[in-house]
Amino acid sequence: MLERDGPVPIYVQIAEMIQGQILRGELRAGEAVLSELAMEAEFGVARSTVRNVMRELRRRQLVHTVGGKGTFVGGVASAAGTVVAAAAGSSGSEHLPGSGGGDGNGDGDRASDTAGAG
Repeated sequence: MLERDGPVPIYVQIAEMIQGQILRGELRAGEAVLSELAMEAEFGVARSTVRNVMRELRRRQLVHTVGGKGTFVGGVASAAGTVVAAAAGSSGSEHLPGSGGGDGNGDGDRASDTAGAG
């Protein structure tokens, strides 16, 4: 329930509700969040409030917006849910190619770290 007279802005309250749905797995990476129109109706808020909600969720890197398509769970660079994992407290780097160390060229080849050493 929204606290309309409370100290936390309504758009932040709604963003936190959606973030909770994402972290609980109710909304998964790649799934669409409510449209602006649907969010207006569900929460009884103005379009400007909904736009602030979406802006806040993008700032938190929980969603990304595709023009003409909608807003979807996960950041632009997180097809495998990296940003969602980061929001849950994980570094998320385990999902990134080449994040396991190595020679720094991004191919994830750890063997090149020790090649010729010694």
